[in-house]
Amino acid sequence: MLTANYFQRSPSKWKLAIIFILVISAMITAFSFSINRYLPKYALAFCDILNQQLALKVSFSSIHYRFPIYLILKNVKVCVNSENAPMLAAHRIVMSLSIPFSASGPSFNNAVLDHTTMDLESLKNYWRKYRTPLSAWTHTLPRENSGIIIHNGELYLKGLDSKPFPFEVDFSRKQDHVSAQGFWINKDKFNFQLYGDLAQTSFNLSKLFIEGGPSSINLWGKWQENTIDWKGFILYKQFYILDIHGHLNIADTDIVLKSLSFSVNGNDMTAQGSCSKLKLFSCEGDMTLARQKQHPSYDDPLKKISLHLSSQNTPKDILFNGQADLYFLFDPHYPWPLKSMHVNFKNLKTRLLNTNFLKLKIDHIDASWMSPDEHKIPVENLLASVHLDQPHNAIIGLSARMYQGRYRGRVFIDTATTPWIIKGQGKIDGTDISRLGRTFFVLEQYRGILNSRFDFQSSKSIQLNGTMVIRHGDFNDLHFLPWLANLLQMPALGHLQNAELSCRFKIDEDSKNLDDFKLHTDDLDLSGFFYLDAQDLVSSRISVRFSKTLLGQSPIGRNLMGLVREAWALPFEFKLSGNIYKMNFQWDKSPLKDKVRQHIFPFMEKIIDQQVESPPSVINERPGF
Repeated sequence: MLTANYFQRSPSKWKLAIIFILVISAMITAFSFSINRYLPKYALAFCDILNQQLALKVSFSSIHYRFPIYLILKNVKVCVNSENAPMLAAHRIVMSLSIPFSASGPSFNNAVLDHTTMDLESLKNYWRKYRTPLSAWTHTLPRENSGIIIHNGELYLKGLDSKPFPFEVDFSRKQDHVSAQGFWINKDKFNFQLYGDLAQTSFNLSKLFIEGGPSSINLWGKWQENTIDWKGFILYKQFYILDIHGHLNIADTDIVLKSLSFSVNGNDMTAQGSCSKLKLFSCEGDMTLARQKQHPSYDDPLKKISLHLSSQNTPKDILFNGQADLYFLFDPHYPWPLKSMHVNFKNLKTRLLNTNFLKLKIDHIDASWMSPDEHKIPVENLLASVHLDQPHNAIIGLSARMYQGRYRGRVFIDTATTPWIIKGQGKIDGTDISRLGRTFFVLEQYRGILNSRFDFQSSKSIQLNGTMVIRHGDFNDLHFLPWLANLLQMPALGHLQNAELSCRFKIDEDSKNLDDFKLHTDDLDLSGFFYLDAQDLVSSRISVRFSKTLLGQSPIGRNLMGLVREAWALPFEFKLSGNIYKMNFQWDKSPLKDKVRQHIFPFMEKIIDQQVESPPSVINERPGF
C-alpha cells in the first residue's frame, strides 16, 4: 500500500524503475544471446584441444547458456579417437562456471551429470595408455572450490552390451580437501564415503567408509608418490577382519603388494603379490591363514591354509592357476582323520552371467591328502555352475573327467549357520580303478571299471551312502580271500580275474557298512555284508559257492567233493566278528556243513572246526576299510 502511494506521488520514479528493469533485462538477453552464439564455437575449440592433448573425441547435440553462470550440454559423448563406442555418455550436463574462462581449460566450479553411462573396461584401457598426459592436464585446472555430481549413473563392467550397475556420486573439492559420497547397485546396501587431503605429491586418506547391509569397510592411510600405506578394519557378517596393515608399491611396470597382514576372528593372515600394469589382470600372489586353534574338533579341525594364485589375461578369458595347501590338527580316532590336503589347478576360467549365476571351468586338478597315508586323484575338464538364487544358499552343478571316466553331481550349500550345511549327489561312470588307487575305499592293486551313485552331507559330521559296481575286475589280495585261499588251499582265490563286484555302502561317524556285497567270477560266487562300528568292532556274514573246477584244484576241495555229491552247488558260509585288527572266524551252519556232518564222526567235526576257526596271520592285518 505504501509502495503504491509512493509511485502515485512520484510517477517519474515509477517510470524510471520500469525503464531500469527493461534495460537490465535487455542487457541480460543480449548477453545471453551473444554467449549462446559464441558457445558452440568455444566448445568446439575446447574439444579440439582435448582431442590434440588427450586423444579424446567429445561430441554433443546442443549447448546453452543460462543466467547467471551456467552451461547446459545435452547428449554428450566422450570416446577415444580410435574407438566409436563411448566410454562416457551423459544425457544432460549442467556446469557452473568461473568468469572469465578461456580455451586453455574448463574453469568450472561444479558440474551435474544426469543419466550417465560409463564403460569401465574402456576407462581402464584409456587410463593405462594416456595416464601421463591426463595427469599433467589436470594440474592445469583451477584450484578453487569445485565439485561433480552424477545422478542416475550406470556402470558397465565389460562392454556396453553387458548388464549395467546403477550408481550415484557427489564429489567436492575445497582447496586441498576432497570428499565424496554416493552408492552403487543399491543405495540402501552399498553406500560409500571418502574424505582426504591433497598435497603436491601425496594424498592423505582420513576416512574411506563402505557399507553394504550388515557389512562395512573402514580404511585410512596415505598415498605418497608410488607408495600406498593403509590401515583399517572390516566387519562382514560373522567375520571380524581387524588390524589391517598394508604396503603397496606402484612401479613403472608392476603394482607390487609388498605386505598385507590382518586377523580374521583372531586368526592371523598374511598376503603378498604383484600385478602387471602392462597386461591387465596378469597377477600373482600368495596368502597364508594361520589358525590359533590348538586342539582338533569335529566342527573345525583346520589349522593352516596356504594359497598361491596367478592369473593372465588372454584374448578370450582370464585364466587362473594356483595351488592350495591345507593342514589339519590330526586325531587318528576321528572317522575322517586328515593330516593335510594339497590341491593344484590349471587354467581356471570364470564367467559371471548375472549377479546370481557364475560358471567355472578348470582344465586340470591334482588333489592329494594324507589320512594318514597318501591318497591322490586327478580331475580333468571340470565344469561348474553356481546358482545363488536365495541368500545364504548356493546350488553347484559339477561335471568332470576322472581316470578315463566321468563324474557328475550337484552340491547344495547353506551358509546361514556355522559349520556350513553341505549336501550333495554324485554319479561316477566308467572310472578306471587301477589308476584310482586308494582314493575310493581300498582299491590298490585292483583293476576294473567303476560305476557308482552316492549321496553325502556334512555339517558337524560327514555322511556318505550309495551304490558301487566294478566290472571286468582284476583283484589281488581282496581282504579275507587270501586267508580263505590259504585255508582251503586254493591259490586261485588270491587273484581273481574278470570279476564283477557290487554293494551298497554307508559311512558316517558311527559306522562303515557294506550291504548286499556280491562278487562273481566264472569260478566263484560270494555274497554277504560287512559292518564296522566306531570302536572298530566287526560284524560280518559271508556266503561262498565254488565251481567244480576250483574245488578240484584243492586237496580240501577234492575231499569235500568226495564226501558230498555236487559240493560246488552248496554254499560255504561263515561269520567274522571281533576287533578289525584281529577278527574271529566261525564256520557257520549251512547246507554244505550239514552235508559234511552226515559223513564224519562228531569228534572229527570238532577237529575240523578248530582248524577252520584258527585263521592264518593274514586275517590279522587291518584291511584299511
